[in-house]
Amino acid sequence: MDRLLFVQPLAPAGKRMVAELRARGVPDAEIAAHVARTVAGLEAARDAREAAELRAMGITPPGG
Repeated sequence: MDRLLFVQPLAPAGKRMVAELRARGVPDAEIAAHVARTVAGLEAARDAREAAELRAMGITPPGG
């Protein structure tokens, strides 16, 4: 799964990060894992923000 995330389109910041890691000689498998961790963190932060917004509107998301 990590390798699939690595080949998906990235935002400009993600593309810069990959280019920097490649320039430093980081193996593709490590870059893929790094991208996967970064994407997971960004998604978790987005989900938390959206859940907080829903709670503020009086809507409780499933599981929240």
